[in-house]
Amino acid sequence: MTKVILTVGYARSGKSTVAKYIEEKYGFKRIGFSDFIASELEKRNLETTKDNMMKYGEQFRKELGEDYLIKQVLKEIEENDKVVISGLRIMAEYEKIKASFSDTKMILVSSIEQNRFDRRKDTSKTNEEFLARDEHDEKLYGMKRVFEKKDYEIENNSSLGELLEKVDEIIKKELND
Repeated sequence: MTKVILTVGYARSGKSTVAKYIEEKYGFKRIGFSDFIASELEKRNLETTKDNMMKYGEQFRKELGEDYLIKQVLKEIEENDKVVISGLRIMAEYEKIKASFSDTKMILVSSIEQNRFDRRKDTSKTNEEFLARDEHDEKLYGMKRVFEKKDYEIENNSSLGELLEKVDEIIKKELND
């Protein structure tokens, strides 16, 4: 039976950090929804920026089919026995994963807005512009509905070490169940 861990959260909450850690420490195959968007951008000779990822992610769904990304993800999951997926945003995609792989758990990584703003790589954006992305994602994807399905929540408001300790507790529990 395939073990699937989903890491979700708003921008710069730490969800990708958690996914990478689970990959490195526990040997899970890491899959990011954004990886498939980046690949499609590359095929079209478009720059892989956050703005392009947001702009073209929806366009690709329209061009290639609403289920294009989830089909790619499901194919990757089937080829592995332990998978961690980062960047899930849409309830229908969550439901397809959960229906296909019953041993699926979701970790919501949350953090206060100021911490997330301080972690951003694009320092040209104001706090308001940064937070507008949350509003955009919520309006477009309804991410809070996905977040409500969480099995675990990690508040990422302290050190990296503390974040990873919380991850260890969850993964050890999940691998022992």
